[in-house]
Amino acid sequence: DANFHLGMVLLKQQHFQEASTFFSAAVRVAPEFVEAVNNLGVAYDLSGQWNDAVRTFQRALSLRPGMQEAVCNLCIARINLWSSHTDKTTADPVLSEVVVSATEACDIPGGTSASLAHTVSALARQIRNQPGKRGDASDLDHAMRHYARALQLDPNNTQARCGIISLFLLRRDLQQVSMHLKFLEPHTFDVARELSLLAAKIELVYAAPATDFLQAVRLNPTFRFLSTSRPNVDLTA
Repeated sequence: DANFHLGMVLLKQQHFQEASTFFSAAVRVAPEFVEAVNNLGVAYDLSGQWNDAVRTFQRALSLRPGMQEAVCNLCIARINLWSSHTDKTTADPVLSEVVVSATEACDIPGGTSASLAHTVSALARQIRNQPGKRGDASDLDHAMRHYARALQLDPNNTQARCGIISLFLLRRDLQQVSMHLKFLEPHTFDVARELSLLAAKIELVYAAPATDFLQAVRLNPTFRFLSTSRPNVDLTA
């Protein structure tokens, strides 16, 4: 579909609102084209239209229940929507629901986004464990295991790499921090290094959510991973 492919080009060029226009056109032509629906949700998410993103990913899952990419992307959109609330303490159940959904997505048979699912599960647990969030005491241990599993599945998963770095900072394990920093590509290193130096310098327990890192990444025009949301580029025959 020409609209779908134009949307993909615009998405890769970071023209998210324009991309959503073409994905919407593709969906109008073929309402059950689930890849186009999923990518429309990604475009909405990356352009900050999180309510629309949530509804769109839910639509993708109604078309293809258990679609791993859509489950992960829905979790990410819900985290972003939650993060946009002024009073986040009233939305704690959202994080618990995301933890359950993302963790279940890790084991979807035949899924192609297991590394992303583990990353999202870890991210939600990490955010839930912030001071004042009444998280599970074992959240950070589970988050560490999920990040580690994500990296086993995809050593180039930058979000998982940075998430695990933040947890090793929390543990003051600078040897592990140094080791994981070496795996980051050069264009990611400055952001990760600045975060680690800041955490060490102010000597605070580094419990800030990984979304803080992702927001810093969004503001860095040289960084090519703008979101843990990953467009589905595999067309179904």
